Amino acid sequence: MADETMLTRRNFVRLTGASTLALFFTDRLGVTRQLFAQIPDTLDPATVAKFATPMLIPPVMPRAGRITLAGGKNADYYEISMKQFTQQILPEGLPRTTVWGYGAVASESQRALLVHNAPSLTIEAQWNRHTVCCRRRQPTNPVDLTATESCAPQLAARTSHFRS
Repeated sequence: MADETMLTRRNFVRLTGASTLALFFTDRLGVTRQLFAQIPDTLDPATVAKFATPMLIPPVMPRAGRITLAGGKNADYYEISMKQFTQQILPEGLPRTTVWGYGAVASESQRALLVHNAPSLTIEAQWNRHTVCCRRRQPTNPVDLTATESCAPQLAARTSHFRS
């Protein structure tokens, strides 16, 4: 029974070859383009101007604070969440793109940039200094089901094994 369901090398090579040939011929015959043309709201790549919108250079993510790890070592602490949003990535006049991005939830500064963007903010970690990032669930983000509400104590307990 096990021999009948087991994939042999010979069958694997046959399946791989057949798949490769099928993909090659569907591309040559234009089937792939026709299939994508049937999807509503799909843009023709030939009509989109290339490199017309400048790429965002992400600013630095604000630090939520500093915490003391087990053993008395200090660490920079960031609270981060992830969410889905729309952003203008294609040139102006074309529709906005739905993307996922992360951003800061809290900051030790009142003037901090608490935004979600793609590409997202840059976390600046310093040499010879610990950095702890904590993913937080936002009340308006029901998709993020695995995050904990407050993970600073748990992360501080788990980071005691880091060396300086």
